[in-house]
Amino acid sequence: MHLKLLDEEYLALRTKGLVYLLRRRKKSNRKVKIYYNGEKIGMGILNVIGVVEYNCKTFTVNDKKIDLYLKYSGFDSVRKWISKIKRVCGQIKGLTLYELKIVKFF
Repeated sequence: MHLKLLDEEYLALRTKGLVYLLRRRKKSNRKVKIYYNGEKIGMGILNVIGVVEYNCKTFTVNDKKIDLYLKYSGFDSVRKWISKIKRVCGQIKGLTLYELKIVKFF
């Protein structure tokens, strides 16, 4: 399986060795090939943290635990994080939070 990173996620992964991601589709725990700007940049381990309650009408996350992961997301605020996901993915009905740990960079 492969995983594409956003700019903010890539920078967080490069500087911290791990990053928390929000995605629309539920994936399982597994090894992944990591891509950034169309290039394979490394291998990592993707772990599901859980489903995040998201209100698409108010554009907010109804889960205070998300703040615990913000520091390792690459974003300054949850609102910016959600906004970027929405811009890239389009309509969001649900979100899942993942932890991505780097195994090796290429």
